[in-house]
Formats: sequence, structure tokens, C-alpha cells
Amino acid sequence: AVPSSFADEISLVGPIAILRDRLDAWRDSPVTSLLVNTKNVDQMRTIAELVLG
Repeated sequence: AVPSSFADEISLVGPIAILRDRLDAWRDSPVTSLLVNTKNVDQMRTIAELVLG
């Protein structure tokens, strides 16, 4: 099993509020790509707004 702490270190997973809180750390990292998976168009729009500003 993968520890939750490890999953939290390498991914942005969870409700929009958590993504919003952790997005700055992602922006400050050397990571240049973000893969997004959702089945909900409204969630995708919200994530796009958070990421693109």
C-alpha cells in the first residue's frame, strides 16, 4: 500500500479547497506538467481557473 503522506507529496488530490491550498507549493516546484482527471466539466473549469489564474 502507498502511504497517504507519500501520495500527498507527489500529487494534488482532493477537494477544490485542498487543491487551492497546495497549488502554490506545486507552482514553486520544478514540476512543469499537471495531469488533471475529473468526470465533471464544472470541476475541470474550476481547476483551470485555479491553475491559469
